[in-house]
Amino acid sequence: MRRGFRLVHKKRGHRHSVSPMAGHLGELVFFGIVFLIGLVWMAAALVFLVTPLWRANTRFVETVCEIENKRVVVTDDPDETRFRPEFLLRFEVEGRSQAHWGYSVCRVISTNRAEQEAILEGYEVGQTYPCWYDPSDPTRVVLVREFGWFAMMMVLGALPFVLIGGGGVLFVLLRFGKSDEHVLATWRKGNWDRVVKKQAESNRLPGVPQGADMTNSPGTTLAYRLPISASPTWKLVGILLAALLWNAAVAYFTTIAVRGFLLGQPDWWVTIFLVPFVALGIFFIFLFFRQLLIATGVGKTFLEISDHPLHPGQICRVLVHQSGRLRVRSLKLFLVCREKTQFREGTDTRIETKTVFSQEIFRRQRFDIQRGIPFEAEVEMAVPQGVMHSFRSANNEIQWLLVVEGKLTRKPNFQREFYLIVHPEKEHDESRGAEAVRAEELRGGE
Repeated sequence: MRRGFRLVHKKRGHRHSVSPMAGHLGELVFFGIVFLIGLVWMAAALVFLVTPLWRANTRFVETVCEIENKRVVVTDDPDETRFRPEFLLRFEVEGRSQAHWGYSVCRVISTNRAEQEAILEGYEVGQTYPCWYDPSDPTRVVLVREFGWFAMMMVLGALPFVLIGGGGVLFVLLRFGKSDEHVLATWRKGNWDRVVKKQAESNRLPGVPQGADMTNSPGTTLAYRLPISASPTWKLVGILLAALLWNAAVAYFTTIAVRGFLLGQPDWWVTIFLVPFVALGIFFIFLFFRQLLIATGVGKTFLEISDHPLHPGQICRVLVHQSGRLRVRSLKLFLVCREKTQFREGTDTRIETKTVFSQEIFRRQRFDIQRGIPFEAEVEMAVPQGVMHSFRSANNEIQWLLVVEGKLTRKPNFQREFYLIVHPEKEHDESRGAEAVRAEELRGGE
């Protein structure tokens, strides 16, 4: 029976190994749980400990109160009995006398009753002492203001979970998209270094990108594997960081708003103000899971090319490689030229991008890709005569790309771009000779 997700799969030769996808997803879940534990822990410490202490020390109004009564409050928890001291404090607010129970803003409780009774003995009933009350809620009154070492320890205790979990998630995500050819390139480092150095010396053309990183990864079928312009992993990391930072801030203020409702003092203006921010946070989460589905569920897309750099009028071979378990409605490959322009309008800097050329060079419709059996198609591509070569300056850029567009069933559509370098036509013969030398060196290195 065919399984949709393999924990163990066959690699090259007769070796078997644990599926990298299963391992990566397991690590991602583990570090994600650790990170969420630390995030919730830190948010709770900030909302219920740090924020009240900060308000008590900076926003509460100082006055004089008389102690009318005192007691030890007993809290019967399921595990053990806990205690905290309280005093009935009478004080005036804008000329009106009020009496409320209070002692510390955080109401930290203890299992040591004698310790709490010792605090009561330090104050006499009928005597006056300095106290502080919340001007927005006079029922919140304290007899002591403290720095809050316990609160700071709670925040610092959550910090390792946030750092380890967040760092682990980032590390796992950065490992997605690494091809086996990166290892192959490392094994052949000495040979590739000589090839890249010779290419850089022979291709120093004014305004033309060198593109050394486009020829330092060999292909398995054709000469070169092209680098992807924007890795899905980096998009996923960016969206994840944006979602985490945004939702952490929103969660903090949402907790404050909810706490107001629980205390019977709802702030409707704050609640209404938070609605669009909460909606944007949910949208970030949706984008993250969509990008996660593309990065992990769609599979890798590779392009290999027989010659590089290219020249106007040149014909070359392109190999399209798409892995994953997919039901494809259409898979297309385009040769695209874009122009990017940067200019200033007043004090603003604007960047405009325009597609000046697009040609479909491959199309395949309505087919299935099985897991472990990637789809591959080798096609012939011709760079049009008389086109502008690749160019880069401070404010203008001409980009040539190969764009893969996939429309899928039951999964998000995707588009992945791969950069090309097109040299001026006059360099055609010399570059073809250099390419022949490179190909010969590569064959000799194997």
